[in-house]
Amino acid sequence: MTMNMLVKETQGYSKEKALEATGLDVELDRLKNATLAWKKAGSPMGTKQLNAFMAGYIKDKKAVGAYLVIEAASDDTRLRPYSVINETTKGKRKATTTYQIKEAELKVKHTTAVNEDGETIDVPVVEVITVGAVEARADKKDAAFKVMKELIEINKKDYIVEIVKEITEGQKYAGYGQYTPSKSAKVGKFMFFVAE
Repeated sequence: MTMNMLVKETQGYSKEKALEATGLDVELDRLKNATLAWKKAGSPMGTKQLNAFMAGYIKDKKAVGAYLVIEAASDDTRLRPYSVINETTKGKRKATTTYQIKEAELKVKHTTAVNEDGETIDVPVVEVITVGAVEARADKKDAAFKVMKELIEINKKDYIVEIVKEITEGQKYAGYGQYTPSKSAKVGKFMFFVAE
């Protein structure tokens, strides 16, 4: 009888992070570390031999699944795993007001209010949930609204018009942040096997 298994090969700075990356719905403490037994068996790497070995191991241990450490990981333990590179300003910057049209996810609630003439009017209250990338730009609000309407017609999605100052002359960036793991940090390679 063959066992159906989900097999995932992944990388990570730790077993926990590697398991998380697989998207498998299983806790690490429910999986057995089969690395030692696998090495004793001559470290089979062929798909058939490996699957047969792992199926036997999971069955013998009566486990939900198991994992192999192919290459050991060393977690990134730096408290500040970044390098900040400052960009010294040279010359002048010139900024221009631009209307950026971006896809957005909106939540619109309608309330009522009484205007100066004593009439009850509908007042939409908009909450912006998420904002996407810039899809278009315009120099004037009217032009931005025109483009936004066209984009809504084409894509059938919500949009916003955001007023921003864009750097049109001089240096655009004030600095850079680069992810810098500790020198000892090492991405490990793991294989996870979960019985279905």
